[in-house]
Amino acid sequence: MKHIKQILIAISVAALLVACSGGGGDATAPEETSTGGTASSTPTDSAATEPTTGYGYVINPAGGNFGTQCAKDYATGLIWEGKSLDPAHMRFVGLIFTNFDSTTALQVEFEIAGRPTVYAAPTSGQVNAESNSIGYKNAVNASALCGFTDWRLPSRNELVALGLLSSKLSDFPEVSSRAYWTNESGFDRDSTGSVLRPPATAGNKEYRGNSFGIRLVRSSR
Repeated sequence: MKHIKQILIAISVAALLVACSGGGGDATAPEETSTGGTASSTPTDSAATEPTTGYGYVINPAGGNFGTQCAKDYATGLIWEGKSLDPAHMRFVGLIFTNFDSTTALQVEFEIAGRPTVYAAPTSGQVNAESNSIGYKNAVNASALCGFTDWRLPSRNELVALGLLSSKLSDFPEVSSRAYWTNESGFDRDSTGSVLRPPATAGNKEYRGNSFGIRLVRSSR
């Protein structure tokens, strides 16, 4: 009996020593404490902070924004070319353009009295002229408008989305009073293209030699 008591006392002493030394698999490390400074915040995706409707300025990486040179439609993520009210400016809102986009397709129409209409391919000079859609687009891309060089003609649906913006600022002067070329064909022949007058949702086909407005766009998503 005395031998058994001695064994139990030895076991109790050993358990007490383990507990005091912090040993064993269930021990919890003490919590670290900071001795200075503040905790850093989690970075936030800038896109997640943008509104989901309307439009606004495009941020300039160098600081501030690009003003009315371009504007972003928050609903679609599209960035639209802004127009100038200065008649001497390359992007004057009142300028109109032809829409020849190929030097092989029969896009130029010749009407001769008493004879059937004749069609011919545009020359490279006609396609690349700044008074034509391709030449204008190339000139704007060469200027790196708002830091971008991938401006293009919009699709019909993109122009429809532009017309659905709830309000107009100076970013989009006269947006609802002008017909614009789209990047789509007239669907029946090479010599026609598609134009849309926002906020209308249906486009019209027009001869590419006719002149209409251009509002360039680029995707930001």
